[in-house]
Amino acid sequence: DPEAPLALVVCDAAEMRSPGRRGRLSCAGDELTYDSGSRLNRPLSKTGVALIINRLKEVIEKKENIPAEKRFLPYYFLGQALIFDNRPQEAMDALEKSSSLNPQFPGSLYLLARANRLIGRQSQADSILLSHSKLSNCLVAIEHYNSLLEKNPEDSEVLFSMAKTLSKIGSREQSLEIYHRLLDMNRHTSEARKAISASSYFASPISNP
Repeated sequence: DPEAPLALVVCDAAEMRSPGRRGRLSCAGDELTYDSGSRLNRPLSKTGVALIINRLKEVIEKKENIPAEKRFLPYYFLGQALIFDNRPQEAMDALEKSSSLNPQFPGSLYLLARANRLIGRQSQADSILLSHSKLSNCLVAIEHYNSLLEKNPEDSEVLFSMAKTLSKIGSREQSLEIYHRLLDMNRHTSEARKAISASSYFASPISNP
């Protein structure tokens, strides 16, 4: 049924980074699934893929109906579907848009590297995959720091490490908040003042080459 509604079932970005988390797109009985933002799984007919691609484009045209923090997802799913449909060049545009809307979601970088590799851009793929690895490592570290801070919210060493890592992925406001907190605690004051005032602190986050 071409009028069948598109079901978009998503987790938030933090949940999608966790092992075993899964989301799905279904349309007229066909289904696309992802596992930790990695890949699409069969079975899907050629017609089913085309239908999902068209529905995703419709969703993107009406993106004002999607919460701002989730607007990267239709582009991400579209990139997945286009790769699945052997259209990596088109997928790149969607995945670049997804990454720009949510630079802290590593799944977009992973698929963008894959799309580049599929069209023979090996060096670009390697560079993007390196950015993906760095971002993923930062996110894992942040989760670890959060776990430690739940046990000891005043651990200045963990707070300092958290602030530096948040800065790397572009979470400037959160990083600044921690640096100011460290100043109040009279810990790592020199580094905190430098981080707050240095122009290099306002550099762009980890990004696609």
